[in-house]
Amino acid sequence: GKLALKTILEPNWSELNYVDNLDMAAQPKETINGIDYAVIHQSMAMNGLTVKNKLLMQIVGQSADFSGQFYLSPLLFKPGNSVPVPPPQKEAPATDFEKPIAGKQYVYTFDTNNNGFFDAWGGAFQRNFPVQYSNDLGEGALRLNVNYTGGGWEEANIAEWLSGTANTKWDLSAYEQVEFDVFLPEAMA
Repeated sequence: GKLALKTILEPNWSELNYVDNLDMAAQPKETINGIDYAVIHQSMAMNGLTVKNKLLMQIVGQSADFSGQFYLSPLLFKPGNSVPVPPPQKEAPATDFEKPIAGKQYVYTFDTNNNGFFDAWGGAFQRNFPVQYSNDLGEGALRLNVNYTGGGWEEANIAEWLSGTANTKWDLSAYEQVEFDVFLPEAMA
């Protein structure tokens, strides 16, 4: 089977990126703690979208037969028209949300918790602990515990309120790009 990845900003279901029929064998590889992973790097523009309330990610199994863990790296938000600069220094424990600093890139981490990401919908999550933070990759990451049964189109979707009326955290209107990596065990291929 294969995978599809889609990244969406709400409201209005603004699709930032959609990659279909991902061939795991063609992806760059990385070995972490003795486990080989296919690494899918995602970098997408958010410019032109003035309302950036909720970030959704769909990870779809397309006739994939796999039960195990995927990992999502910390998210890197980049402001418009700027040269990359170091992320803000932590001033509070990692369990507290850090607010972005105007004009600087911002790293949304998973150092000690899932920072609000939750299993939004889709039947491909395992029942126990579907979404949780992890240090399995050597640094904080979001671990998605999935169970694709090979039955066609199966979704494991995660979401997080970033700004807006529900769970207001900060204003992302100045940010124009988001980047992250998805780590998939080679055993899935």
